[in-house]
Amino acid sequence: MLLHVGRDRDGRRRLTEISLLRRAAAGRVQAAPVWQIARGLTDHVSEFRVLLRDRMPQ
Repeated sequence: MLLHVGRDRDGRRRLTEISLLRRAAAGRVQAAPVWQIARGLTDHVSEFRVLLRDRMPQ
Protein backbone atom coordinates (compact mmCIF):
# COMPACT_ATOMS: atom_id res chain seq x y z
CA MET A 1 0.00 0.00 0.00
CA LEU A 2 1.20 3.48 -0.83
CA LEU A 3 -0.21 6.59 0.83
CA HIS A 4 0.15 9.88 -1.04
CA VAL A 5 0.08 13.01 1.09
CA GLY A 6 -0.22 16.55 -0.25
CA ARG A 7 -0.68 20.02 1.11
CA ASP A 8 -3.87 22.02 0.80
CA ARG A 9 -3.99 25.77 0.11
CA ASP A 10 -3.50 26.52 3.81
CA GLY A 11 -0.36 24.37 3.95
CA ARG A 12 -1.94 21.53 5.92
CA ARG A 13 -1.05 17.99 4.97
CA ARG A 14 -3.81 15.63 3.98
CA LEU A 15 -4.22 12.26 2.37
CA THR A 16 -4.73 12.60 -1.39
CA GLU A 17 -4.45 9.03 -2.68
CA ILE A 18 -4.22 5.41 -1.57
CA SER A 19 -2.58 3.02 -4.03
CA LEU A 20 -2.09 -0.72 -4.11
CA LEU A 21 1.44 -1.85 -4.96
CA ARG A 22 1.63 -4.90 -7.15
CA ARG A 23 4.27 -6.72 -9.14
CA ALA A 24 4.39 -6.06 -12.87
CA ALA A 25 6.48 -7.57 -15.65
CA ALA A 26 10.25 -7.96 -15.23
CA GLY A 27 10.10 -7.51 -11.45
CA ARG A 28 8.85 -3.95 -11.61
CA VAL A 29 6.33 -2.54 -9.16
CA GLN A 30 3.15 -0.81 -10.29
CA ALA A 31 1.01 1.51 -8.18
CA ALA A 32 -2.72 1.05 -8.84
CA PRO A 33 -4.85 3.81 -7.28
CA VAL A 34 -7.58 2.49 -4.97
CA TRP A 35 -8.88 5.87 -3.73
CA GLN A 36 -8.23 9.43 -4.87
CA ILE A 37 -9.37 12.57 -3.10
CA ALA A 38 -11.02 14.09 -6.18
CA ARG A 39 -12.44 10.83 -7.55
CA GLY A 40 -13.19 8.56 -4.60
CA LEU A 41 -12.91 4.79 -4.97
CA THR A 42 -11.53 3.43 -8.24
CA ASP A 43 -11.94 0.16 -10.13
CA HIS A 44 -8.96 -1.27 -8.20
CA VAL A 45 -10.85 -1.26 -4.90
CA SER A 46 -12.16 -4.80 -5.45
CA GLU A 47 -8.60 -6.14 -5.75
CA PHE A 48 -7.66 -4.23 -2.60
CA ARG A 49 -10.62 -5.67 -0.67
CA VAL A 50 -9.65 -9.22 -1.65
CA LEU A 51 -6.12 -8.66 -0.36
CA LEU A 52 -7.43 -7.28 2.93
CA ARG A 53 -9.89 -10.15 3.35
CA ASP A 54 -7.17 -12.73 2.70
CA ARG A 55 -4.96 -11.19 5.38
CA MET A 56 -7.56 -10.83 8.13
CA PRO A 57 -7.23 -13.28 11.02
CA GLN A 58 -9.99 -15.86 11.08
